Amino acid sequence: KQHFWEYFSGATLNSRWTWKAGTGGVVISQGMADVVNGGYYLQMTNGHYGSYDFNNIRQYNATGSVVIGRVQRSHNDGQGFIGFRGDRTQGSGYADGEGANITIRSTTSSILGFSNDSSGSGTGIAVGTSDANAHTLKVELSSDVKFYVDGVLGGTNNANKPSNKQQPMWGATAAGSSQGSYTSYIEAYNT
Repeated sequence: KQHFWEYFSGATLNSRWTWKAGTGGVVISQGMADVVNGGYYLQMTNGHYGSYDFNNIRQYNATGSVVIGRVQRSHNDGQGFIGFRGDRTQGSGYADGEGANITIRSTTSSILGFSNDSSGSGTGIAVGTSDANAHTLKVELSSDVKFYVDGVLGGTNNANKPSNKQQPMWGATAAGSSQGSYTSYIEAYNT
């Protein structure tokens, strides 16, 4: 089994992580957060997103793997996500390529689970209620795509499932001006 985990605890990221920004996406700030249980902070420009992944080193099975992360939005309009991505050239920094992710949305929204097949077609489902707290998020790729929030199954998707090898990814987006999220931990393994 390929098992990877990382607690974000230093001033810079390990060199395995590669940045991918959406069109026009500009990072306003990033680095270790000076808040209790903060982890790594990403602050994006208004309406844009960005993520880190393994730069197409895809060691995880699309029908038998798990990614788990601890995420908290940084502001009311900040959003954070963890998940899997297939070929990073398909995506523009978020969820429009093959893969699956779980996203803590802004205060007026739910925690959403997304699953996208190799055509980029996707399905999003509500799997929890968004708030200002840190949450442990989990995406399980098996015969279905399962989404968990704080250890509780929030929903299952059996449409638009990824079918090719995957890599872990995490990131942030801003629904409002200069917003983002904290990520303190990420883990991925084949089942």
